[in-house]
Amino acid sequence: MLWISIIWSFYSTSSYNYPFIFGIVGLTIVTLTYKKFPEFSFGILALILFLSIFDVIIFCYALRINIGILNLSSILLFTILFFTQLDKFLELRRKWSEPEESDLKDQFNNRVKIYKSQFRNLSELELHRKLEDNQLTNEAKVAVSELLKEKSTSHSANSL
Repeated sequence: MLWISIIWSFYSTSSYNYPFIFGIVGLTIVTLTYKKFPEFSFGILALILFLSIFDVIIFCYALRINIGILNLSSILLFTILFFTQLDKFLELRRKWSEPEESDLKDQFNNRVKIYKSQFRNLSELELHRKLEDNQLTNEAKVAVSELLKEKSTSHSANSL
């Protein structure tokens, strides 16, 4: 339907502005990426339809029905897309808002490094007491364990 409105606008209008060109480019990207990257394509389609509600992107000059700054035909298309593809919207929201597994591991490792720098000057006895403390976070426990291993290996290397 969007391509029909763009073709219709080509025939009915002789001058084109940036929002119309952005609409053509956006819809072309959606069309070209649909087969290989359907999630990306769907996200771009939802974005350009949402932006077309406020006339940031324009698909059609002929069928524009505006109330103030809102384009009613775009609101209708976005609403139809939203309710027919609600599960895809929820999946996109989940994927874009949740950190990836590698990000979580990096965050964990960074917190361990911070705790290690905080606990580095403690003695082995103090480290053992900290490890027995049930109020430590998992990252702090890992940091204390690593420091204890480092101290025990350095003591065994010094004794040789």
